[in-house]
Amino acid sequence: MWPLLRITAVRFPAYLRDRRPQEFEYCTVAGRWLRVAFLLPGAAALAAFLVELAVSGNLVGNAGAIVINTVWYLIGTVAFLFATDNRAARRLLAATSLVVIGYAVGYGLTAHANADWAVVILLQTLGWTFECSVLALFAVFPDGIYQRSYERRIVIAALVLQVPLQIIQLAGSNSLGQPIFASTALRVPDPFFVIQLRSLGPAATALINGFLALSAGGALALLILRYRRFGSQQRHQIRWPFYGIAVAVAWGGRNQRRLR
Repeated sequence: MWPLLRITAVRFPAYLRDRRPQEFEYCTVAGRWLRVAFLLPGAAALAAFLVELAVSGNLVGNAGAIVINTVWYLIGTVAFLFATDNRAARRLLAATSLVVIGYAVGYGLTAHANADWAVVILLQTLGWTFECSVLALFAVFPDGIYQRSYERRIVIAALVLQVPLQIIQLAGSNSLGQPIFASTALRVPDPFFVIQLRSLGPAATALINGFLALSAGGALALLILRYRRFGSQQRHQIRWPFYGIAVAVAWGGRNQRRLR
C-alpha cells in the first residue's frame, strides 16, 4: 500500500547513516499574547480577502476561493490550538496563513489593476516563502523536532537559495511573470534586465517557478527518512502529509498551466 515507504537501505543508502539517537529540542511558546499573535496574520488576510471580494461585487462568484481559503486557515488554526508547543503545528499554521495571505495580496494587486515588476516579485516572494514553509514543516513532522542536522540544513539552504535566484532572474530576464498567487496571467517588462546576463535568466526563472515540485520532492525524502525512524503511531501521522504533497503539487501545476 505504501511502496515508497518500503525502500530498502540498499536502494536508499542515506538510511544507513540515519540510525543515530534522536536529538531533543525545547521549543515551547511562552506567553498567551504570543500565541494569539501567531493567529492574527492569517485571520487579517482572510478578512481583507472577503472585504476585497465584497467591495468588487465578486463575493458570490468567488465562493469556491472563499471556502478554500477558510478551510486552509482553519486547518492551521485547529492544529495550532491543539498543539501550541509543537513546532510542526506552528509551521502548519504559518504555511496555511501564507496561502491565505498570498490569495488576498494576489487578488488585491492583480484582479483590477495593471501589475508591474514589483507586484510580480512580491507574489513570487510569497510563493517561495510558502513553499519553504511547507518544506520546513515536513522537516520536523510530526513531533516538531529536528532529529538530524541535515534536516535543518536543507531548510536553511532552501531559504538562502531563493534570494540570489530572484536577483539573477531580475538581471537576466527581459520579462517577469507567472507567480503562483496571481489571480490572472501576468507578464511584465523587467526594468533591471542586463542583456549580457540573458543566458542566466531562464534557468533562474525555471527554478523559481518549479520550486514547488523541488520542495515537495525534498519534503517527501525527509518524510521517508523520518517514517523509517518512528514507531507505528508516528508513522500513521506521517502518512497524511503524502496526500498534502500530492494536492500541493497538483494545485501548483494547475496554476502554472492556467497562467501560461
